[in-house]
Amino acid sequence: MINAKSEYSKILVYSSIFLLIIFFILMGQNVLRYGSSGHYNPWRSLLYLAISVLFFIPLIPVAYSAGKKVLLSQLKYYWIIVTLLALGTVLIFLLTSNIALWLAGYYDHFFDLLYVRRYFGREALFHFLLLGVCFYFLRTKSISQHKLVSGTLGRKEVTISTDLVRWIESDDHYLKIHTNESSLLKRSTLEQMAEELKPNFVRIHRKYLVNRDQIIGKEKQQRDEFVILRSGERLKVGRSYRPIEI
Repeated sequence: MINAKSEYSKILVYSSIFLLIIFFILMGQNVLRYGSSGHYNPWRSLLYLAISVLFFIPLIPVAYSAGKKVLLSQLKYYWIIVTLLALGTVLIFLLTSNIALWLAGYYDHFFDLLYVRRYFGREALFHFLLLGVCFYFLRTKSISQHKLVSGTLGRKEVTISTDLVRWIESDDHYLKIHTNESSLLKRSTLEQMAEELKPNFVRIHRKYLVNRDQIIGKEKQQRDEFVILRSGERLKVGRSYRPIEI
């Protein structure tokens, strides 16, 4: 699994490189297009592009982190929610960058309609593209690293990543999928689920299937043996399933 700090560092580095390339391309276009004009000020153009393009860089890890939280909680509506997240991120940037240009003396008003037209005419496209790539990377990485499991929560059908599951309990013809937030109900057998979730889940009892990442230790009490989960729960190990490798 990718280390979280390393993951965010890579996102920040690649995003910065992409926006720097866009910055130099746009700066070059401006020089070629307006350089021969006596009214063209390259330093003013440099300031505008630095704020309207590069000033977006600090928002990338923030948006990525928010997208990660969306992925863990609302997988079913992921693309709808991250689309709204991308729009919100760009609108926040539009306001803050406009204020920055106003403070720098580029515009006379802290919210200038000319800047809005310029930004959505060009720079916003690259920012939306960058966010889209980040969210797509998040989605595909999650699918490759973690399998998905579906169940019902009340009347709703919910799909979550299996790394959110603590343990699964057999209850007649249904399974109770226990997470930190709640329990989902799924019509299936523990045998089928154990086969689907190998090797990340381990069978410890005829009624229990446990996420290996959730096990922090084992405990013996007279003739009984238990596994200890991160949540503090103790689940009994069936005799026919001993010894449990963790």
